[in-house]
Parts: sequence; structure tokens; C-alpha cells
Amino acid sequence: MKKNFNDHPFVDYHRTLAANREIFLLKFHELYPEFLAIDDYASALSEAIAHGHTKEQKTLVSLLLMMSVLQRQMRNAFESFSSMQSYQAWVLFRPALEATLIMGKWIDDKKYCEVWKKRYDDRKAYSNSFQGRSLESNSLPRSAEIRSVLSNINDDFMHLNPNYSDRHTRLEGKDEEHCSLKTSYFDQEEEHAVHLYAFLHLCLVTLRCIAAMLQRQFTEDIAIQIDPDIFEKKHKKKIAQLLKTYPNGKKVLTDFGLWPDQAF
Repeated sequence: MKKNFNDHPFVDYHRTLAANREIFLLKFHELYPEFLAIDDYASALSEAIAHGHTKEQKTLVSLLLMMSVLQRQMRNAFESFSSMQSYQAWVLFRPALEATLIMGKWIDDKKYCEVWKKRYDDRKAYSNSFQGRSLESNSLPRSAEIRSVLSNINDDFMHLNPNYSDRHTRLEGKDEEHCSLKTSYFDQEEEHAVHLYAFLHLCLVTLRCIAAMLQRQFTEDIAIQIDPDIFEKKHKKKIAQLLKTYPNGKKVLTDFGLWPDQAF
């Protein structure tokens, strides 16, 4: 007899994704508005770019392309966090960081816009300008730190290295002759929470740096106040509780979320 597709394990996985999103809203109801505020900051920065003028009375509307990618990837990443899949969320967020760094390069010198556009025609020039430490710029505050997060994502979530596979798989013994290999599709609770706080803080840091970069260029006051310090103080108690049960979380918060050491 043909198996009912409702009994298929992938269908069960699909149901779990939906259930996890509902559970997320209950468990992290205080963080959902935090992300909505972050998303509003991104929209406000795009609005500032659309209407701002430099001292030379020029615009920087070309940056809207990168801001739109940044906001899309930020939303997609949060969607994965809300389904308890941080390993996927960081992969989705990676292009947002790259877009941020590229904006800094473009403001450094408009010649980099042409190098970026001609990537496939002159790969060497692109590589020299947009890979590794070359992605860092003078215009974007904390450019080196943001680039370091990009590198950490590459190492921990883009490649199938031992740390990546060990994080998601485990052997369970049934008896002396039998065991089962299990691969997790969803995060453990403490691990998920730490990565979520790291992500939200990184979003704030990234958008604050973009706002500062734009303010240096524009004659108008963009008047967008983005303060990661407020987020740190607000959630300090919860972070302290998490680190008691998940001490490895400190490295996640600092290496991925750019939380300062003194926050713990």
C-alpha cells in the first residue's frame, strides 16, 4: 500500500518549522519588538539615503541597492532564528554584512563601484579590492570588526568542517552492537538564545555604523538614534543567566555579535 504523504518525515519537519515559529513568539515575545525596531532603523536609513545630499550636492542613491539587500537578508535571517535554526540564519545574514562593507568601499572611492560592477570581467581587480582585509574601509566605522564577523561566519557556518558537523550530529548507542547517528535540524534552547542575542546586537552595531558613515557624508541630520548599549543593559540579566548554563555562549556573543567583554 502506498504510504500516506502526511506520514513522510519531511512533512513532519515542515510542521515542526511552523510550530517552532509559534513557540518562538511565546518564548521570545520581548525580542520580537526588538527586531521590528531594528527593521525600522534599516528602513529609515534607506529613506535617509534616498533624500540625503553631500557637501558637493550629490546623492548616494547607489547605496540603496546594498541597503535593500541588507534589509532582505536581515529579515530572512530572523525568520530562520524564529524557527530555531541559527546555523541557517548566519548563512542568510552573511550577504547583509558584505553589503555593509561594500558600501564603505564605495564611499571610500567611487572607483570601487566600477571594480564591483566589472567583477566578472576583471576578477583580479575585484579580488584585490573586495576579498579578505581588502573589504575593510576608512569610511565605515568598525569596518575591521564587521569584516571579522564575516570571516567567522565563513569558518563556522559556510564550510563543512569538523566543528560544523559535530555541532549538529551525535551518536546514540542502543546496545553493544547497534547505534544510531542523529542529525539535528533545530538548535538546543540555550544555544539558540545566545545566537539570537548575538544576531540582534550585531544588527544594531551594523546599522549604527552605517548611520555614522552616512552622517559624515550628508549635510542633513539623519536623526536616527541607534544605540546597542541600551540593548546590552536591557538584556544583561538574561545574558548572565544564559552564560551560566551555556558558557561557550560568550565567544558567540563577542565573535559574532560584537558584544563588548565588559558587558558580561
